[in-house]
Amino acid sequence: MASDDTDYVGEILIEGELNMKSALQVLQSNLNSIRAGRARPEMLDPITVTVYDGKKMSLKDLATISAPEARLLTLTVWDLQNVDIIVKALRDSNYHFNPQVNGTLIRIVIPHLTEERRLELGKQAKRYTDHCKVALRNVRKKCSDNLKVLQKEKHISEDMVKQVMNKQVQKMLDKMMVEAEGKLEEKTKDILTV
Repeated sequence: MASDDTDYVGEILIEGELNMKSALQVLQSNLNSIRAGRARPEMLDPITVTVYDGKKMSLKDLATISAPEARLLTLTVWDLQNVDIIVKALRDSNYHFNPQVNGTLIRIVIPHLTEERRLELGKQAKRYTDHCKVALRNVRKKCSDNLKVLQKEKHISEDMVKQVMNKQVQKMLDKMMVEAEGKLEEKTKDILTV
């Protein structure tokens, strides 16, 4: 196998690893958006508002968000004309927040979760993790397809394809799957903690 061929395989592995890490980042972002018992600024990441002539923006682009207490979020809005739009978006969100406004300061008291709601959020976290696992497997499949293309073009042998898939790609997938499960376990613990 020539060094060019090794480069091709290396590029496939690097791309695969980057795509798998990207899937884990999406999972982490999705899990952060689930409201557990404690207030966290990341909870507001999925909420966007339309401001400035139809431009969609996230709340963190329009305000400073902090969690000064365990069950309180505050938003200090930078532009007074956006306050009403942000308040409406918060009320219309899946979280059913009831924000209190004082000038450009918006306070959100995070209510206690019921047991039923906690179980529902646990299922949602599991769904996010399952989607991540599917994405990880799809990356493995793409690596396999790319390696088979190299084999067809006579850059690498069939044995090399099997070796790379079994030793490197599968190990990478297994590691990322364990990481995804760890993120789910951590989030589930966070959700179920009263």
